[in-house]
Amino acid sequence: GLGLAISARLAALMGGTISVNSTPAEGSTFILSVNPGPLENVSLVQSAAKLSQSTEKHPLNTPQRIISGNVLLAEDDEDIQELMCRFLRASGINVDVAPNGRVAYEKAMQSAATGKPYDLILMDIRMPEMDGYETTRKLRKEGWQGPIIAQTAHALTGDREKCLEAGCDDYVTKPVSTHELLDMIARHLKEESTAC
Repeated sequence: GLGLAISARLAALMGGTISVNSTPAEGSTFILSVNPGPLENVSLVQSAAKLSQSTEKHPLNTPQRIISGNVLLAEDDEDIQELMCRFLRASGINVDVAPNGRVAYEKAMQSAATGKPYDLILMDIRMPEMDGYETTRKLRKEGWQGPIIAQTAHALTGDREKCLEAGCDDYVTKPVSTHELLDMIARHLKEESTAC
């Protein structure tokens, strides 16, 4: 139960799904599907022939979106940091990480001072030292103009409005739908290609 829920969340963070086929008195088969991103120069465990047969039965028709931009990921959970970085980098995005709100504020202001501000900030709302609300308010007070997307596990009535009132431009709930997040990021950054 709990292990499957955690696995489903991890799969969602990687843009994938978990499905199950169950037959009474026989057992269950769990299927994990994820988009691994570009596989150039990656050795495969399967032979090319087996891989070809597999893809004929299950075509990989999910397009690989390529979006250019420099993003600051403000996230304190190390596992989510790693998964989000892999997912974003596979989409062509340069990612820098801040483990808490204070570091996120400092990195954002430092990037602006050098004349190369981040193109977008993904702001976790619950972080140590300074939460996402306080960090966003402080950035806006200092004149930060770039887009900020709030990420939160809260999906209660009024949470979206609270994020927008703090100065965020958009709002997504965790676990994050990678397609929804990419659509949201693409509205603010330049999408280069949607070819497979």
